[in-house]
Amino acid sequence: MDILSDYEVQFYIMWGKMINTKYTWLTAYINNYKELEEVQKFLDENIYTVINGEIERGGEITESQYFADINILETKIYKDARAWQNDNAIEPDLIIPNSSFYNDF
Repeated sequence: MDILSDYEVQFYIMWGKMINTKYTWLTAYINNYKELEEVQKFLDENIYTVINGEIERGGEITESQYFADINILETKIYKDARAWQNDNAIEPDLIIPNSSFYNDF
């Protein structure tokens, strides 16, 4: 099993290059990045550095105000960064176990 199959990732062209997954908020978060290189940079600087123990937490607010909170076990995606900033205890819109990324690098 690989991450593309697990999350039913599909690539297509519609108003530019797009990505679709089985999770609405994952799709929305990823599509905020305009180029594949930007997605790879996010993975390298956030998820992989946390998994490798280089940093304790990662995360980033996208242009559309989605937020990813990344710790060693999981990546939590929130559709409203401002709501998370006001209350860090709110439920995430999607949780992805970071074990999904282990075979990627």
